Amino acid sequence: MAADQIPITMKTTYRDIVCAVIVSRDNKILMSRKHPLGGGVYVNCWQLPGGGIEEGETHEQALRRELLEETGLDTGKLAVSLLSDTDSDSATKKLESGEIVLCQMKFFVYLIPVNLNHSEIPARPGADLAQLAWYSRSELAHLHLVPAGVRLFDLYGDQIFNFWPPKQTV
Repeated sequence: MAADQIPITMKTTYRDIVCAVIVSRDNKILMSRKHPLGGGVYVNCWQLPGGGIEEGETHEQALRRELLEETGLDTGKLAVSLLSDTDSDSATKKLESGEIVLCQMKFFVYLIPVNLNHSEIPARPGADLAQLAWYSRSELAHLHLVPAGVRLFDLYGDQIFNFWPPKQTV
């Protein structure tokens, strides 16, 4: 067997990930992009804000902590409902030590409607994020999304982007 045919064994980590579809009254959702030097997976893709569940946390506690860390939003009084818990994915990640590991992730996606227009919601990038931005459904088509995001919007886009009733004109 040639040297280039030898399989390389990579350490694998397993992590449950919580993330939020924060939908504003004007039917835009908050998307995030990781800082390229901050590590993590999918650094060049747009994704929903969220992250890993720490030991001893419930999914909801982890979700609210991650949103506060990543967006500055205190979602403590907002309703949260599970949208999807059936998707998973794997990607490589570079650890602080320089080691590259394979991350096996199971996603728990929560819907958080906010009864404000997106311009009234004071989100700001924090933690390991480089950017936050609000997008309509048509604008998402032009973004480089994480694979799980593409699948999520294909399956639940109608439910997400039609949460708030259309504005009535007088």
